[in-house]
Amino acid sequence: MDSGKMTNLVIMNSIEIFQFLLFAFTAMTAPLIVIAATIYIIYELGYIGLIAPSMLVLASILVNHITSKQAGFRMKVFSIIDQRSKKITEFFQGIKIIKYYAWENWVVKQLQSIRIQEIKILFGFLFNIGQVDCISQVSPSIIAVLVFVVYIILDNQLNTAKAFTALSLINLLQAPIIQLASGWGKFIQARVSYNRIIHFYECEEQALDYYDQDLTRDCELGEIKIVEGCFSWESQNNELHNLKNPDNFIIQKTKIKKLKQEIQQKKKLKENVSQLEETLKSFKSDKINEIPKTSPYLNSINLNYKPKTFNGIYGIFSSGKTTLAHALINEINKTSGKIAVKGSVAYIPQTPWLRSCSLRENILFGEEYNQKRYQKILHKCQLLDDIKQLPGGDLTEIGERGVNLSGGQKQRVSIARAVYSNRDIYIVDDCLSALDSHVGRLIFKKVFRKFLKQKTIIFITHHTHYMKYFDSITILKEGKVEDFGSFQELTAKNSKALTSLLTNEKNKTQEISEVDNLKQLNEIKDEINENKTKKNLIKDEKNEIINENFHLEKSNNEKYCSSSQNSEESSFQNSFEEAKDKEKQEKGILIQNEEKALGSVPFYVYKEYFMMGGFGYISIALLIFAISQTGLMLSDWWLGQWSLNAYKQLDGTQYAGIYAGVSISSGFLYIFRYLAFLVFSVRISKSIFRKLLVRLLKSPMEFFDKTPLGRIVTRFSKDIDAIDYLLQLVLQQLISGLMNLIGSFVMISLITPIFIAVAVFIIICYYYILRRYIRCTREIKRIVDIVRSPMIGAYTELNQGLIQIRSFNKEKYFFKMFSKCIDMHTRATFNQFFCSHWLNLITDLFSSIIIGASAYLGLAQKSIYGYDIYLAAHIGLSLTWALKISTTTPITIKLLGDTELQMNSFHRVLNYINETPQERDFDTLYDPNQSKTVQKWPQQGDLDIQNVSYRYRKDTPIILNNITLSIKANEKIGVIGRTGSGKSTLTLGLLRILELENGRILLNGQNIAKLELSELRSNVSMIPQDPILFQGTIKSNVDPFEVYSNAEIVQALKKVQLWETLLNKANQINNKIDLPIKNLQENKTIEVQKFNVVDQYNEEDIQIVLELKVDIQGANFSQGEKQLIALTRVILRKCKLLLMDEATASIDEKTDWIIQNMIKSEFQDTTVITIAHRLKTIIQYDKILVLNEGKIKEFDTPKQMLINPNSYLTQLIKENGKDHEIEMRKLAFSC
Repeated sequence: MDSGKMTNLVIMNSIEIFQFLLFAFTAMTAPLIVIAATIYIIYELGYIGLIAPSMLVLASILVNHITSKQAGFRMKVFSIIDQRSKKITEFFQGIKIIKYYAWENWVVKQLQSIRIQEIKILFGFLFNIGQVDCISQVSPSIIAVLVFVVYIILDNQLNTAKAFTALSLINLLQAPIIQLASGWGKFIQARVSYNRIIHFYECEEQALDYYDQDLTRDCELGEIKIVEGCFSWESQNNELHNLKNPDNFIIQKTKIKKLKQEIQQKKKLKENVSQLEETLKSFKSDKINEIPKTSPYLNSINLNYKPKTFNGIYGIFSSGKTTLAHALINEINKTSGKIAVKGSVAYIPQTPWLRSCSLRENILFGEEYNQKRYQKILHKCQLLDDIKQLPGGDLTEIGERGVNLSGGQKQRVSIARAVYSNRDIYIVDDCLSALDSHVGRLIFKKVFRKFLKQKTIIFITHHTHYMKYFDSITILKEGKVEDFGSFQELTAKNSKALTSLLTNEKNKTQEISEVDNLKQLNEIKDEINENKTKKNLIKDEKNEIINENFHLEKSNNEKYCSSSQNSEESSFQNSFEEAKDKEKQEKGILIQNEEKALGSVPFYVYKEYFMMGGFGYISIALLIFAISQTGLMLSDWWLGQWSLNAYKQLDGTQYAGIYAGVSISSGFLYIFRYLAFLVFSVRISKSIFRKLLVRLLKSPMEFFDKTPLGRIVTRFSKDIDAIDYLLQLVLQQLISGLMNLIGSFVMISLITPIFIAVAVFIIICYYYILRRYIRCTREIKRIVDIVRSPMIGAYTELNQGLIQIRSFNKEKYFFKMFSKCIDMHTRATFNQFFCSHWLNLITDLFSSIIIGASAYLGLAQKSIYGYDIYLAAHIGLSLTWALKISTTTPITIKLLGDTELQMNSFHRVLNYINETPQERDFDTLYDPNQSKTVQKWPQQGDLDIQNVSYRYRKDTPIILNNITLSIKANEKIGVIGRTGSGKSTLTLGLLRILELENGRILLNGQNIAKLELSELRSNVSMIPQDPILFQGTIKSNVDPFEVYSNAEIVQALKKVQLWETLLNKANQINNKIDLPIKNLQENKTIEVQKFNVVDQYNEEDIQIVLELKVDIQGANFSQGEKQLIALTRVILRKCKLLLMDEATASIDEKTDWIIQNMIKSEFQDTTVITIAHRLKTIIQYDKILVLNEGKIKEFDTPKQMLINPNSYLTQLIKENGKDHEIEMRKLAFSC
C-alpha cells in the first residue's frame, strides 16, 4: 500500500468518522422534532396534514437516491487525493533531485493532471451535495404549498390561526430535515472512510511463523540458519488484498457503466460493438481468484552463519544481497524453506534513516542513556570531531532525513545507533560506501573487527580487499548462492565465483593471467600477515588504546562523574549538566516551530479569496440570494393576505396559485445560486493549488531543511481539502443564514416597530457572544492545525523508517511516541466540539427571548391600538419569523465561526504563497520542448572558480573558504577529502543550490550567478550520492519531458550495462521465460561496447522495458540499479559539465570500472567532476582536488601527487595497505 493512501487514512478518513460520530450525537433530537411537528400538523389540519409526512418520506427517498451516488464520488475523490498526496510526498522528499535536473515544470504538469481529474470529480461530488441541499431547502415550501392548496380544494376555510400555526410547524421541519440530509451524507462519507480503513486493517502483516521454531531451538545464540529458503518480494495474499481494494470496485463499476453506454450508442448507429462487448465481458468476469503469479527472488538458499563470526556477502548489483538482508529480518515473504535467527538483531541499511530530532536521540533510538558507553561508541564511530563542529554538539537537531549532516556523517550515526543497541546479530548492508576510504577503514577495523568481535556480523560489501578478514564469504548471483566458504578455502579451490570478482583487480592492473593474479594476491596476503600485522597493526592498536583512554579520561573529567558506577547516571541528571544540555539544544535547533497566527483572519485574506474566485460570480450568487430571500418573505406575507381574504376579487384558487408560484420560484432559485457559488469556488481551487505548488518548487533548499515535510503535506492535503470542500459549503450556508436572519428581523420590525429596540439589544448581545466564541474557537482551530502537522510528519517519518524500527524491535516505543501526537490532536478537537455546544446553549436562551418578545409586543399592540382583523395575521407572521430566528441564529453564529476557521486554511496557504522565500533568478520553469530553438550553452565545460566561499545557511559557519582553481574544458577532476571537508558543497554551489558568500564562478566564460537558474541547471548534469527514482516508468524517470526517442534511451541503458537486467525484470513480471543476464564479470577485457540501437531486440522488448513500473523511491530496484538509472539520465542530457557525488559507490568494483571506461569514452567532450571515496574510481583522472576544512590542500595530477611522499593521496593509499598502494601506482602511471 502506498504512503499517500496511508497518510490520507490518518489525515482525512479517521477524522471523517470522528466528525460523523460527533454530528450524530448532536442530531439525535432531529427525528423527535420531525415526529412531534408532524403530529401537531395532523392535529391542526386533520388527515390533510398527512401530506407533510408523506412528502417527507418522498424527500427522504429522493435524498437517499442522490446520496447513494456520494459513496462513489467520495471514493473517487479519496482515490485521486491519495494519488495527489503520494505524489506531493514523493516529489518533496526528492526535491533536491528535482532542482538538480530543473524538473520543476514536469512536477507541475504531473500534479496538475491529477488536479484536473480531482476538480472534475469534486465538481460532481459538490453538485450532488448541492442537490441534497436544494431538496432540504425547497421541501418546506413545497410541503406548505401542497398542504394549503389541498386544504382549500377540499372546501376548507383557511384562517389566520391555522395558516400560521401550520406554516410555523412546516418551517420548524426545515432545520431537522437539513440536519438529517446532511447527516445521511456524512454517514455515507464515514462509511466510505470506514471501508478504506478496514481494508487497510486487513493488509497482510509480518508472518508470526516466519522463523522456524524447531530450527531456532537447535541454534546457538547469535546463529543464523537458512535451509532451502525461497523468498519473494511479492505475496499472493497481498495481491488478493489489493484486488479487494474498495477504490478499485468503484473505478471498475464506473468503467463498466461507461462501456455499456458506449455500446448502446454504437448499437443505435448500427456499428460493430463486438470488441467493446468482449472488453465489457472481461471487466465483468474479472474474478478475485485470478491472482497474478509470484516468483521467488532468492532461490534455494542454504546458509549457516555461526555465532560470533564475521561474514561477508558479495555479488554484482541486482544479485540479491539486500534482499537476503531483508530475508534475515522478516521484511520479505518466505515462499518455502526454513529460516532461523536466534538472538536480537540490529540492521544498518545502505541508505541511513534518521529522525528529525537530535543526533543523540538518533543514536540512542529509545535505549537508556549510558554516558560511558555512549562516549566510547562516538569515539569508535569517528563522530567526536563532527560533533564538535555542530552548534549544539550531539544535541543539535539534524533535521528530516539528516539534512544537517553529510552523507558520511549520516551513515556513521546509523552505525553508532546499531552499535549502541548492543545486539547479538548485526546485519550490515554496504554501510561503508558513503565513507571516505580512511574513515571507512577505521570504522571497519575499530567497530566491526574489534568492538563487535563477540557478535555475529553479516556484512554486505563491494570491497574485495576486506575479504581476508571474513570468517566466511557468501557470493550471490541471480538470487542464488554461487559459492560459500572462507577466503582461504575459496582461494585454495580456485573458486570461479571468487575469481570472477577478483578479475576486476587483474584487469585494472593490466595483468593477463588469472592464475598469476591469484598468486599475486596470495603473496600480498602473506606479506600483509608477516609485516603489516606485526608492525603497523600493533602500532595502531597501541595508538588506539592511548587515544581511547585519553578521550574517556577527558570525558569523565568534564562530566563531574563520581567514583561509583551508579553515580554516572545521577551526575548526568544534576542541574549543571541539564543547563549545559539546554544551552546546546538551543544552539542546535534547526526545525523552525510553526508560527501560530494571532487574532482574527485579516480582511485582505477575504479580499484575496473573493478576487481569486471572481467578483462577477460572487455578485451573481449574492443577488440570487437576495431575490430568493425576498421571495420567501413575500410568500409568507401573501399567506397572511390569503388567510384574511384581503383581496375580495381573488378566489381561493388564485390565492393558492400566486402563493405556489412565489414559494416554489424562491425555492428553486437556490439551485442557480448554488451553481454560481460552485463555479466561483472551483475557480479558487484551481488557482490556489497551482500558485502554492509553483511557489514551493521555487523555494531554496534552506526552506526545506527547516520545514518539516509533514507541514508541507498538510498544506497540500488538509488545507487544500478545506478550501475545496468545507470552506465553500460553510460560506454558502453562512450567506443563506445571514439573509434569513436579516429577513426575519426586517419582517418582525415592519410588523412590530418597537421590536427594533429589542433587536438592537439582541444584536449587541449576539455580537459579544460571537466575538467570544470566534476568539476561542479560532485559537483552538489554529492549535488543531498546528498539532496536526507534527502528527502527519511523525507518521510519514515512521512509515519511511518502518524496517529499521521493526528490526530493532522498537514498535512499542514509537507507538507510544506517536500516540502522544494523536492525543494532542484529539484533545484540541474535543475542545473545539465543546466550544460549539456552549454556543448552542447560549443561542437557544436568546432565541427564547426573541420569541417571547415578539409574542408579547404583538399582544401589547392589541392593548394600545385595539383589536384589528389584520393584527392576528401580523402577529402570526411575526411569530413565524421569530421561530425562524430561533432555529437559524445558533446555526448562523456557528457558521460565522466555522467560516473563519476554514478561512484560516486559506490564510495558511496564502501565507505560504506570499511569504515563502524564493531562489534568486528563478523566473521561469524549464521546458526543454520550448528551448530547442535556443542556442545550446555552454559550448565547453571550462570552469574558473575565483575566491569562492559557501555556507549552508546564514547562521552556519563557512564550509568552503576562498577557494580558487581553474579547470580546463573536458578535464576529468576527482575530488577527495575527509568527511565534512566541503566536497558535496562544491557541487551544490556549481548548481546554485547554495548561493555564493563571496567570489564568482565562470562556466564557459559566463558568471553562473547572473544566469537564470533553470538555464544553469538544465545544462549541468548531476548524479547525487543518494539516487532517487519517482513512481512511474523507466522512461518517465530518465526522460520525463519525452524529448528523446526510444532508440536513444535503449542505447543509453545498454551503455550503463542495465538493459539485460531490466529486460529480465520485465519478462518476469509479464510471466515470460527469463532471459539470461549477461554477467559483466565474465568479460575478459574491459572496453566500452558500441551498441546497435535495434540489434537483437524487437519493438515489444523495448516497450516493456521502457514501460517497466517503478515504485515510490524506486523501492523495486536495488541501490546499484538506481545509480545506473541516474547515470542513464545524464548520458541522455549530453551536458558539457557533469558532477558526480559518489555516483558508483553502491556498485561492485567491476561494474564501476566498466562505467568509468564508459564515462571516458562517452564523456570525452565533457568536463567531469567526481567526488569519490573509492580511489580506484578517480586514480586515472586528469587531476585530483584534495579538500581539507574547506580549503584546497592539493590540486595536481595523480602522478605528481604519488611522486611526492608527503602528499595526501600518497598517505591515503598507504593507509589501505601495500597491495592497494601497488595497484594504485600501477593504475596512475599506466595513463
